[in-house]
Amino acid sequence: MTVGFLLHSALRYPLAAFYLYGAGVHVANVAGWTGFDRLSAPLKWQVLDVA
Repeated sequence: MTVGFLLHSALRYPLAAFYLYGAGVHVANVAGWTGFDRLSAPLKWQVLDVA
């Protein structure tokens, strides 16, 4: 899937836009781009991020 396809789908289907936004925020949090300290997160969250 390309980014263009994802953006086109998000604009065409509003629910897809919410999922795309949520996925982006999740990736940003896991990568540490938002200042969220992943190591201070509950162990369950850390395990589910890997699964």
